[in-house]
Amino acid sequence: MSPIDRWNETADLFDARVRQIEGSKWGDPTPCPEWNVEALVNHVAGTHTFFGSHLGLQDVGPKWRDVRQAMAGLLEEADALSGTAEVPGMGEMPKTAILDICTYDMLIHTWDLSRAIGADDTLPPDTAEACFAWLQTLPPAIMRAPGRFGDAIPVGTDGDAQTRLLAYAGRKR
Repeated sequence: MSPIDRWNETADLFDARVRQIEGSKWGDPTPCPEWNVEALVNHVAGTHTFFGSHLGLQDVGPKWRDVRQAMAGLLEEADALSGTAEVPGMGEMPKTAILDICTYDMLIHTWDLSRAIGADDTLPPDTAEACFAWLQTLPPAIMRAPGRFGDAIPVGTDGDAQTRLLAYAGRKR
């Protein structure tokens, strides 16, 4: 699956969860102790706004649906992921790697949002496997920094991709 296809699949899942949020649920807690549902959705939009700006995304405001639409339009351009871009604090990166950050952040938060609103929390196995492999490449100082991921939870190697990903990301099922 291409990085763009993976992003589209994950954005569809996240967006489907966002569309299920009703009234007072915006204030409900999530598996991310520092965020309620609204803050989590805003975080995903903000991550896309920041990293997407290095792909050429124009500032469209903080609303998820606007950010998603703008990112999808950007990714339709033939050369959207060609070359590299300088990301502050991270250096020169392939544009595909920048999109991966958006995709994998959104994937994990799709699970968080699903849990918070009582929706189906199943993640696509191939994308969960790719995200798990990507997370394992991050230095522990970045991966486990405060506000990022909790300590890994031990699980057997025979668990499915989603179980291994979430446990590695410190998510309790």
